[in-house]
Amino acid sequence: MCNGLSDYLPTLISKLNCIPTTLCHGDFHSGNLLWDKTGEPDAVWIIDWQITSIGPAILDVSFLMCFGVSQSDLPFVRNEYLLEYHNSLVRHG
Repeated sequence: MCNGLSDYLPTLISKLNCIPTTLCHGDFHSGNLLWDKTGEPDAVWIIDWQITSIGPAILDVSFLMCFGVSQSDLPFVRNEYLLEYHNSLVRHG
């Protein structure tokens, strides 16, 4: 499976270094969200920042999709999550 990876590794690292970075939570799932009494999406707080790092923002989205959504629900929400992620990037840069 890893045959030839060492040949491609410098190119991969170079490409990864070109991706814009941001503050990443590192453990982003529904258990680390606090909602106010209304449950409105504008009134949510993210908690548990112990493994925060700098990296591409898609890391938190990927973590949420792998560990924060049941595999049976993922096919139904994947496109919605990715579309909202894309729209947020467009809105905020």
